[in-house]
Amino acid sequence: MTQAGIITNIYKDTLKEFNRKYGFLAYKYILPIYIVLLFLSWHVDNYVFFASPTFFIPLVPFFIIYGLSTVKTKNRFYAQVAEAHGWRYLDLKKETIDDAFLSERKHTQHIVQYIHGSFHDTKSAYYLYTYTVGSGKHKRTYHFNVLEATLSVQVPHILIWDTMHEFVFGNHFINHSTLPQYMRKITLEGNFSKEREVYVEKEYEIEAYQILTPDTMEYILHNMDTLHLELTQNKMFLYTVREIYIRDEVDSLFDTFEAIYTKIKPSLISIQKH
Repeated sequence: MTQAGIITNIYKDTLKEFNRKYGFLAYKYILPIYIVLLFLSWHVDNYVFFASPTFFIPLVPFFIIYGLSTVKTKNRFYAQVAEAHGWRYLDLKKETIDDAFLSERKHTQHIVQYIHGSFHDTKSAYYLYTYTVGSGKHKRTYHFNVLEATLSVQVPHILIWDTMHEFVFGNHFINHSTLPQYMRKITLEGNFSKEREVYVEKEYEIEAYQILTPDTMEYILHNMDTLHLELTQNKMFLYTVREIYIRDEVDSLFDTFEAIYTKIKPSLISIQKH
């Protein structure tokens, strides 16, 4: 268990703290009572009541308070994760991310939380990344909690998905579900290819086999059900397609990150791109 395990249920605890600070708990009980009283004053034939300002005005401060409390809670959550790991929380309203890879973001992509530090003498970061596609009723936003390691060498593009997931960091965000044309799918021994899809930069298939040793494949199958792994340029990404605000799940993600990095690190020199 990582050092972060010394703190449990951060999201729940800080949510209570901010709810008390902003009076959300009191409002939570006052608002339903107020709505009930308004409803009792409504006449049976007065359907206009539900479209009147009288009905919606109490909802406005309710959602403002709820939104403010939730945003501040999430900020506190990431700040405490950073503190627990000895990393640094970056206030993105005041500071920018010093990372060339992430600087390629477009207006549809956002990093709304970011902490960074050193992991096994490797520059690392943990952040919430969002990606929006489509517009109007077809608009959809994807959320990814990401652990990123900066590798000591440039490596081939290697992507390990479960069979239901499609997203590519190394595709420069052209389309979240479009694989680069230079990638090809490979098959690995045993049951691994039935549970995971592996795509590799063409002419670097041997390097993928070097990374995915039987021991590493066994670990992935038993410990990465909802996680995805990608190596590209000089980065390693371990990510999940949802937001995490439960302490034990964050601990598990960091533990997996440590284990998988430790397993592939010895192979990095031999698979580097020249």
